[in-house]
Amino acid sequence: MQLIEVTELAGVRSAVIVMKRRGSPMRFVLFPMLHVGEQHFYEAVAARVRSCQIVVTEGVIGDSSRADAITRIYRWIRFSRRHDLVVQDVDYDALGVPSVRPDMTAAEFDRRWGEIPLRARLLIYFLVPLFALYLLMFSDRRFLARHLELDLELSDAELSTSELIDAMEEVIVDQRDRLLMRALVSIHEERHTEPIDVAVVWGAGHMRAVVRGLKALGYQPCGTDWLTVFRF
Repeated sequence: MQLIEVTELAGVRSAVIVMKRRGSPMRFVLFPMLHVGEQHFYEAVAARVRSCQIVVTEGVIGDSSRADAITRIYRWIRFSRRHDLVVQDVDYDALGVPSVRPDMTAAEFDRRWGEIPLRARLLIYFLVPLFALYLLMFSDRRFLARHLELDLELSDAELSTSELIDAMEEVIVDQRDRLLMRALVSIHEERHTEPIDVAVVWGAGHMRAVVRGLKALGYQPCGTDWLTVFRF
């Protein structure tokens, strides 16, 4: 199952995956997100979410200088005329849909980040600004698209990561996955008898854990649509 697809013809596309459980009228609608794209992509996501009854969103709660340092890469891209892309900007409060935000607080994120080996943190602080500057000055949409394709299964490259990368993944991805799934399990337990759609709008890298977790609850994919993130 592909989450993010990259082709010459269609460009970069994100799957919209509907998951349903036999005997339950509730559906989970998954939106694997990329944090930069064309404005119409985020408008299309907002339009789809508006028809749901709950939206589960991501985002560290509060101000974290550590989180800001990590996200500098895609925040700087919005200044590039060569890319002509925007940063994810869905205003969930304006959609009229009750929202749940089961993410880390800034204090929790900073504390967890402090547990990562110092050499890994220094590497991030040094390389992220350099890579962001390179993207801003020399790359184009095709370069960005080259490594965005994402499948449900881990690739060989992802499986052969270093201990430092694994330590960062534990904070940035794995721990937040657990918070997200805890919220989805709670929604399932409380409202699975209701005919509602629950939108899950999180980064594409988190959707692997979501699909696995929902399958463990008996949910299966029952439909997939595609939204274009950007063309190149």
